[in-house]
Amino acid sequence: MTPIERTKMAWESMRYRCAGRDARTKKYYAARGISVCAAWDDEVNGFDNFLRDMGPCPPQRELDRRNNNHGYSAWNCRWTTRKVQNRNTRKNRYVVYLGRRMACSEAAEAAGWIVSGQLAAVRVARGWDAREAVETPPWG
Repeated sequence: MTPIERTKMAWESMRYRCAGRDARTKKYYAARGISVCAAWDDEVNGFDNFLRDMGPCPPQRELDRRNNNHGYSAWNCRWTTRKVQNRNTRKNRYVVYLGRRMACSEAAEAAGWIVSGQLAAVRVARGWDAREAVETPPWG
């Protein structure tokens, strides 16, 4: 698949999710007010505007919104890896670790994967301090 074809697929998928016609995705997009900016949603020039603003989709990248509470627009979108995108969801539990706000999985990685991000998140949910949650081995 060419970069332009990947870009077109991302643009079409974005518009489809936000249109609210799919019951499975409606609650995550249209029902939350997540929309596509007018320039990108235009029937005639939307894809050209999207391509101009975002550029072609690089290899191994996906369309991501920086802030998941805002819609799709040039200021809120980026091409990013699946790893970064997975850490940018409403489901993640965030902590302050090493002086920076990050997802538990990112904190676990920064600590050298002593525990999984999932275990760190469970520990934080149970009231553990972020440092303890990611630096205490599972058996200790």
